[in-house]
Amino acid sequence: MKKVLSLILAVGVLFFIISFLRIQKEKSGQRIAQLMEDIAFKEARNQYLDYKVGIYTGPQAVIEKAKAQGLVAIDPTKVIVLEEKDEH
Repeated sequence: MKKVLSLILAVGVLFFIISFLRIQKEKSGQRIAQLMEDIAFKEARNQYLDYKVGIYTGPQAVIEKAKAQGLVAIDPTKVIVLEEKDEH
């Protein structure tokens, strides 16, 4: 009788452990799916922010801001480049 009771108890503990591990696996899978969704959302947000930064710092935006301040573009042939004199 004791052996049968011990066997039933051992089988019960084994089923409990298997059930516990299965539940933990399911919870881990759900958590991983949630994290992957969060990552995808943040990557999309980063791409959008990169796009917005590009708009505000792109050449056309700089040209418009310069014109608003009264600056004008000069002809590249009128640019004089001064070279540093070597003192040695």
